[in-house]
Amino acid sequence: MTGMTVNNVPPLQDAVSAPSSPSGGVKKKLIVTAAILCAVATVLCVLGLILAANSLNSLAEQLTPENYEQLINESNADMLKFALLGIGGLLNFVAFILALVALIGSKPKTLALIVFLCVLFIPGIATGIAASNYGSAVENVTNKSFEMMGADLDSALDDALDDALDDAVSEALSQ
Repeated sequence: MTGMTVNNVPPLQDAVSAPSSPSGGVKKKLIVTAAILCAVATVLCVLGLILAANSLNSLAEQLTPENYEQLINESNADMLKFALLGIGGLLNFVAFILALVALIGSKPKTLALIVFLCVLFIPGIATGIAASNYGSAVENVTNKSFEMMGADLDSALDDALDDALDDAVSEALSQ
């Protein structure tokens, strides 16, 4: 060693230390952003389905044989409600990615895990509850449509099932 003494050698830990990682503030910002996006996405999804259900319920109340075609076409033209559902789904996907990145990168993973699980489950649960409301509205419109045609929905479904079963049995016996 030419001219290097023990006192001139830098400490080993300084030479081997890893490059500085981004501060924990960035990960906390990711967690907060994911939580906010999740909340907004959930509200948009639920709002879209509730507005669509209310629209269908009002359609069922106004439905008569004279205005059937006009009301059905008008209700199909209003896509704002389903656009809210699509935007909410897209925002929740972004929140999922942010929560996943925050979960992978954070050292105390408790808060990141809680937000990740919230992003994963809360929009689905809320949308499922709102979709059940939408499903009952679709059922109301369908029943009203069948009533206007002079048919009963249950008997129409029974007839369709009987016809399909008769066709399947006759095809199986013919082979």
